[in-house]
Amino acid sequence: MKKILIIDNKKEQVAALGRIVSEYYIAPSEYCIYTCDTYDDSISKLRHIVPDICFINAGKLGTESTGIDIAYVIRNEFNNMLPIIFTTTEQEYNPIIINDIHCYGVITPPYNPDDINKLLNSIDKLSPEHYKALIFKDLYGVNLKISFQDILYIENHSHTMYIHTVDGSTYMTKAYSLSTLSEELDNDFIRCHKKYIVAIRQIRAYDKATAMITLGSLRLPVGRTFMPDFEKRFLPRQTF
Repeated sequence: MKKILIIDNKKEQVAALGRIVSEYYIAPSEYCIYTCDTYDDSISKLRHIVPDICFINAGKLGTESTGIDIAYVIRNEFNNMLPIIFTTTEQEYNPIIINDIHCYGVITPPYNPDDINKLLNSIDKLSPEHYKALIFKDLYGVNLKISFQDILYIENHSHTMYIHTVDGSTYMTKAYSLSTLSEELDNDFIRCHKKYIVAIRQIRAYDKATAMITLGSLRLPVGRTFMPDFEKRFLPRQTF
């Protein structure tokens, strides 16, 4: 059952959104809609349920708090990969929504059922890998989120982490060390050298004679200290 949380103090918008969501899932057993209209009510609800999707009005939810404040709490305390869809017409929120919160989508009232249905359908198709991601500030202070499945390898150079992705992009951060990154990443990654962490699934070959691994057109060394654990984890994955 999908748990849908709608956070908005505008009753007409909540009702309209609820109708569209209900028509998308059709069978009552497929979904449950929860609604909140204040900051405190939202935080309390988040402590008692684990929503699968959250619609949030980015604007004011009272005299002081906004939906943005709730989204920050979700990302920092509850679930940093929960699909958040913002409902707003205020352009001033866009930089925060995109750069800091990493929302899944933005819709504006009056709601178009087709737009919402496309978002819900897209979320339904998400693989478990989507929910695994590295979130960090780059050297310019911009919050970034990179899915684990997009990471090729990570390199340590002069206390700066270079995160290389499968599409050829590179992101730099000082927010982590290789040791802390090893704890953040899952079992699909392994530290093969004092300077490198690699995605095991991206390794194309391992030459035991030279202690070198191949990632696409790139070759990286396997350090002597890390070799026993690397071979123990990588070699059983090989297919012949």
